[in-house]
Amino acid sequence: MTNIATPRRLDASVFVAKNFAEAIYLTDTSYNVTKQCVDDVIQVSEDMIAGKDYAIQMFDAAGKIPPGVLEGNYQWIGSSDECRDVNDIMMNGTTINGEYCLLFLPLAGGASTLQYGLCLPDSCEDNDVLELVNRGLVTLAIPGLQVIDVHCTQDYELTTGAIITIVISTLLCLFIVVGTSLDFYIYYKYKKKEEIQKDEFHVGNGAVTTGLHGLDETSPLIKSPSYSPGVFARIILSFSVHENASKILDTTHASGTLACIHGIRVLSMWWVIQGHVYVFTPLFTDNLLEMLNYLRTFSFQAILNGTVSVDTFFLLSGLLVTYLTLKELESGRQINWIIFYVHRYWRLTPLYGFVLLVWMYLFLYVGRGPLQWTMELYVQSCYDWWWTNLLYINNLVPFPGNENSMCMAWTWYLANDMQFYVISPIIIVLLHKKWYFGMTAIVTFLCGCFAATAALTVEYGIPVNMLQSPYKNVTDPTAGFAQTYTKPYTRIAPYLVGMVVGYLLVKTKGKIKIPTVVNLICWVAAWAVAIAVVYGLHGTYNGKTLSLPVNVFYATVFRFAWAVAVGWLIFACITGHGGPINAFLSWKAWIPLSRLTYSTYLIHLIVQYTYLYAGDRLVHISHLNMTYSFIASMALSYSLAFVFSIMAEAPMMRLEKIVLNKIKRE
Repeated sequence: MTNIATPRRLDASVFVAKNFAEAIYLTDTSYNVTKQCVDDVIQVSEDMIAGKDYAIQMFDAAGKIPPGVLEGNYQWIGSSDECRDVNDIMMNGTTINGEYCLLFLPLAGGASTLQYGLCLPDSCEDNDVLELVNRGLVTLAIPGLQVIDVHCTQDYELTTGAIITIVISTLLCLFIVVGTSLDFYIYYKYKKKEEIQKDEFHVGNGAVTTGLHGLDETSPLIKSPSYSPGVFARIILSFSVHENASKILDTTHASGTLACIHGIRVLSMWWVIQGHVYVFTPLFTDNLLEMLNYLRTFSFQAILNGTVSVDTFFLLSGLLVTYLTLKELESGRQINWIIFYVHRYWRLTPLYGFVLLVWMYLFLYVGRGPLQWTMELYVQSCYDWWWTNLLYINNLVPFPGNENSMCMAWTWYLANDMQFYVISPIIIVLLHKKWYFGMTAIVTFLCGCFAATAALTVEYGIPVNMLQSPYKNVTDPTAGFAQTYTKPYTRIAPYLVGMVVGYLLVKTKGKIKIPTVVNLICWVAAWAVAIAVVYGLHGTYNGKTLSLPVNVFYATVFRFAWAVAVGWLIFACITGHGGPINAFLSWKAWIPLSRLTYSTYLIHLIVQYTYLYAGDRLVHISHLNMTYSFIASMALSYSLAFVFSIMAEAPMMRLEKIVLNKIKRE
């Protein structure tokens, strides 16, 4: 390495290093600092003054005052990669390696926090750094400025959980290799194969597709006039990449498919990804205040209110479970309700559990960026609460919960969806027996949802504008979010709307004549409602303040109103009144992406977190950069979703069919 500085040319660097070294020398035994750390810091400080390359590199890796402070850039993180590139420096019989530490200093009376990156010898622990830096600040006569927290990046040893996850992944890959090999062996061994037979589950066997879930049919097994695989061979063939990939990529609309739902599902997933790009990126930016300018623009309201995309998934879930189950009941078939629930759990949980293992035990190994500590924080909650995810109660336990206590926080949706599914047969059976009993049950649940949402909004003074202060003094301003956003009793309204739409589709058999004028009025009303929901709060981000009653009204009904608008769109498309909108949403190209929706939902935030937390630099907010991030996140999420689906989703669905068929024969 070329010498980049000499003692005569260090200027301000010499002054800072010299004073810091003197502060270290003044450390006495009353401070809980290891001697090795003190000795190594003194050595690095002296070498820095002497102009040694490695020490200058460590100083260069530390944070410095950047541009954009007035734009909210209080993260002076430096370069963690440059710091850790200092390796195996032998000094006075000891080895010095660079260790990156992030310091937190409160500013402006604690209203904001400065994050400052420091490169120190790896012999220093977090507490050592805290003590030494605060001692240095006192010595340098900077009163009132004290570090309140320190997080030093570290190398992670391979844990038992990580080893188990790697072993499971290896076994799945091995099964895939064997299954695919057997598949091709059968193909070449028996030249003539029957045409692939589409084999769908029926609701009588418990198979119901819901909002996020596009893989609603099992892949066909290879059949030949001269060969019929036994149970063991069929189990192995369930892992065939050829068969499973063919099923995922098939663009054929199955008989009775509600075609427009594929497009709605995919576009909603894109909306979720885009919203999360804008929501989480500002935490790691060098111009945070720029986001405030975005919030005031009309077009950005579509991002702010993108949470209704999740309500679209609830709508689809309620619609499909009702539509498919009622069709079975009205055809006279008996439904095995035990299988109804078992299938649902089996359909979701293997992939969910596999992604959960990857999140808990492998995610921390993807990088060691300046914000590694946040990765640890997110993963840590899983060690205590992972079981709530597998029981689909992670939105309720621990109660009321928050993002920090919830394992894989974004999976609150799956918990709600499962809870709605559990109670759905009550309403469906009532609709089948006496429609007015079923509708009464729906209205009752709907009124309960409205009442709970309104009561909690008033109790916690929750504003619908995220920049507005609560309407009343509360100990925790974020408590209202935990009380309302992830709870089933405040989110069931769109699901209930979906059940009504599903019932109407069954009763009309998807065929109904709607007068042109009525059709036009309904479309205009649906668009008006949707636009009001998405863009109606624009004024509140530009100086207007809603009264508490208006705020409560909006918070109570806007998700229901959105579901009604989208429900009309689906009903119109399926009954032949959707025109070009139906043609677009029913485009066959949506089908493969639709089948990957569930896997993509589970994975997309892991992709985004990896980019943000493992990176060595902050992100600069601009619509161009956010667009690049969105496209990259979407492409990577779908690519990984395809891999995860091949590994842990599609094989499990085919295995389920083998088990169910065996149960039937017995």
